[in-house]
Amino acid sequence: MPVQRHLRVTGTSFATADRHPFQWRGITAFRLLEYVARGKEDEVERFLSWAESQRLTVVRVLAMGSGWMNLSAEDGRKALARLLELAAAHQLHVEIVALAGTRDAPLDLDAQLDAIGKIVSEHDNALIEIANEPGHPSQLSEIHRPETLVKLRSRVPRTVPVALGLVEGLDRSAA
Repeated sequence: MPVQRHLRVTGTSFATADRHPFQWRGITAFRLLEYVARGKEDEVERFLSWAESQRLTVVRVLAMGSGWMNLSAEDGRKALARLLELAAAHQLHVEIVALAGTRDAPLDLDAQLDAIGKIVSEHDNALIEIANEPGHPSQLSEIHRPETLVKLRSRVPRTVPVALGLVEGLDRSAA
């Protein structure tokens, strides 16, 4: 069995790998990974330094996106390990939203989750959210189906914490 290094869910709380309570104090910074991909590490460093100074513990980023940002899934994957390294230096976890705006940026969903899962499994400070607003019109219709999100979760190593996204239609309120 693989060693647990990531955060874990304990009841309705999070705990560190060594079972200490984890205080989730997060902020959404959707474009942060795009900035790494574009070589704007000085801006990323300033933001992460600020987040650390505010005692935040999690930054949430998009692994892809178009329109108001311009990050292909491929570029997001290439920059992800570097962002995780930068965030770790500031004692920050990164919640990576794997799928966003998929209707206008078609991709192999399985390959996207496989690749992100592999990268994230090598960094203790990472978590995954499968999809941002899975039912949103900007997503491929298959992402609107909870069973697709559950299937995609299986592409990520079990040791990595994963949220499906805000899913309507599941029998449980959170997955």
